[in-house]
Amino acid sequence: LKIDKNHYLIKQKYHKKVREININAINETYNLLNPALVSRVLKLFENATYIDFYTVDRCRNFANELSETFALVNKYSSIHLSMPLQYLQAYKTPKNHLGFFISPSGENRMLIDIAKMLKRQGIPTFLITAKSNSTLAELVTEHFVATIGDNVEDLGTLVFLTSTKFVTDILLASLITKTHYQDAIDKKSWLVKTLRY
Repeated sequence: LKIDKNHYLIKQKYHKKVREININAINETYNLLNPALVSRVLKLFENATYIDFYTVDRCRNFANELSETFALVNKYSSIHLSMPLQYLQAYKTPKNHLGFFISPSGENRMLIDIAKMLKRQGIPTFLITAKSNSTLAELVTEHFVATIGDNVEDLGTLVFLTSTKFVTDILLASLITKTHYQDAIDKKSWLVKTLRY
């Protein structure tokens, strides 16, 4: 019984620590958001018909989930897990596409190559990163800074993804309420009625 109580206390301590880290990350990211920048980024999304995701590692899974939600605002999106396919996607991109990068460091060589390809073609690009002075941040049209933990104890990339989700939730909510609110409600209602598993 004593072991169970100690286990419970340790578990509570770590749950509290993780919760505090994530709340602090969201608050820090919120403080970094600039209304004028949010407005410019929303314009990029409004003008795009297609959203092409470019990312690596753990961020790919997040981008894959995020790509599905853009259907609510009538945006087609694509995410390829392999880097060669991401390169091919960027090779000849139509003008109605938006390149959406997610990179904690902003220094991934392959993502930098892709950003340069898109820039040469005049394709608008958007980045969420933890480093505002990164090479990738200098190449894209607009970028947001999302908080990242400094070390393993701060959960590093997981905290970055929490901050990134906060930013993308703001963007999606703004797009839904600004231009596609009733359409999004209708789609969600249809899905709930139609898909009964």
